[in-house]
Amino acid sequence: MPTQLEVIIEALEKNGPMDADQLGNVIVASGKNPKAPKNSALGIISTHPDLFVKGKMNGKKVYSLAEPLPVPKKHESLPKAASDDFKAFRAFCREILKKAEHVKGSNEEEAKIKLVLPVLRYLGYDDGSSDVSTEFNVMGKRTDIVLNSKKNKVFVEIKAWNNRGLVDANKEQLKRYVSDCQDCSFGILTNGAEWRFFYGTGKGGKSILFPIGDLSIEAPSVSGFDVLRSFEKKSFNPSMLEKKSKEMLKKMMDGWEKNCLEGITPDNEIKFPEKGDVAVLKDKLKDTFKKWRKGLNL
Repeated sequence: MPTQLEVIIEALEKNGPMDADQLGNVIVASGKNPKAPKNSALGIISTHPDLFVKGKMNGKKVYSLAEPLPVPKKHESLPKAASDDFKAFRAFCREILKKAEHVKGSNEEEAKIKLVLPVLRYLGYDDGSSDVSTEFNVMGKRTDIVLNSKKNKVFVEIKAWNNRGLVDANKEQLKRYVSDCQDCSFGILTNGAEWRFFYGTGKGGKSILFPIGDLSIEAPSVSGFDVLRSFEKKSFNPSMLEKKSKEMLKKMMDGWEKNCLEGITPDNEIKFPEKGDVAVLKDKLKDTFKKWRKGLNL
């Protein structure tokens, strides 16, 4: 049976940055049962400082694997997290964060200049060319940044980098931009340090902005890096990304519908606004989901 240290390393390789509570849950799920899982995880991290790096994500302290990663005894080569591209990206993140130390707590323009534009250049976009628009008009409102490709536009909404981090309310403006633009299905919300990627579908009041991934520059994960790279200029394929995004959204909705249907039983039937037998209520719910899927082009 793997040790608690091996369990933590495996979890971080697979999932990227995690907080102490999550690591404690991983230890318990592996069959271990310490009295205080969170403290047990923190104790392991503190006794192996060369293996872990502290960072912040969504206002929480998180831990990721340090660089260079040691070669696990059970593997002949480094795990995916240690790929050359990912290691180079982590080094790039450390470099731009060092140059942008004064940006935290300042305004959106500072975050844009010191953090956002360097990442976009990393993706191959030239902010001095038609690749990047900063004065794009959508229904009378100017967006922060638009990435222009031959087939699709990507809106980038920038917020100030502060201790609060990004909040759900920040994405409402991005949602309006995506739903009001005919040739745009994707949006990015960022403060330079945190990056959230969205797929938008539907129009007007029926539109949604579905999260397809996130990335912390302070503690980058392999999964977040993979999502970021899907927006690289040279390889950006909006049709393929849209297909993957729809599959993710459909899977989520299928699970939601299943849970709702399982919740309709004779015991709780009275809780629903319209009384009727279980079969009628289930048919109405199925019809609602069917209309919703149609409105979202699924």
